[in-house]
Amino acid sequence: MKNNLKNIFGLTSIGAAAAVLGFLACASTSHAAVILDNLSDTPVGPMTGGAAQEFVMTTVSGTLTSITLSLAGVGTGNVFVYDTTGAGGSPGSSLYSLGPVSAGSSTISGLNDLLSGGTTYAIVLNANATSLGWNYTGDSTVTATGGASLPANQFYTGSGPTFGAGNNDYGQMSLSVTPVPEVPITGAVMGFGALAIAMGSTLRRKASAKLV
Repeated sequence: MKNNLKNIFGLTSIGAAAAVLGFLACASTSHAAVILDNLSDTPVGPMTGGAAQEFVMTTVSGTLTSITLSLAGVGTGNVFVYDTTGAGGSPGSSLYSLGPVSAGSSTISGLNDLLSGGTTYAIVLNANATSLGWNYTGDSTVTATGGASLPANQFYTGSGPTFGAGNNDYGQMSLSVTPVPEVPITGAVMGFGALAIAMGSTLRRKASAKLV
């Protein structure tokens, strides 16, 4: 009974503890962080009838967890993430449907949509009525982290320039992303090293016991 208590799955308690500590070193936790935010800028006016804004993802891939748009007017709309690859800078094809918004409820949370690092996407608002608009600003001030950026490019589908025309304004929004976790190399080496040492010690002890 005493020997059984000293062994866990064939490893001594010391060896098991070393292995556990090693694998804990491998663990990597990621938390959602705001990568782009220009909601505090003074709006020039709303883009009505539907609009889109390009953004460049952080250098590291991650999952979009929440988005907030600065909206004006009344009515509802639906928000999408579009691919801009091969679209000449304009939104090309829809990748994700994020959900509905309104001027009184402009935040969508609980998302889990994967975005590739360093890739340009577009957030697209499809308004159900021209009375709902997406506020934009001419102020280039934007809080950005991780290599993310907000190009001076805004798109209209309603009044104003045709869809795909840029005019050095910025759709106002905030994006939160959770980076895809990466296992640290040092932690992996520590974990496997501790496990190898513990297993080697156990095997040597068993071999010695057979010789006695």
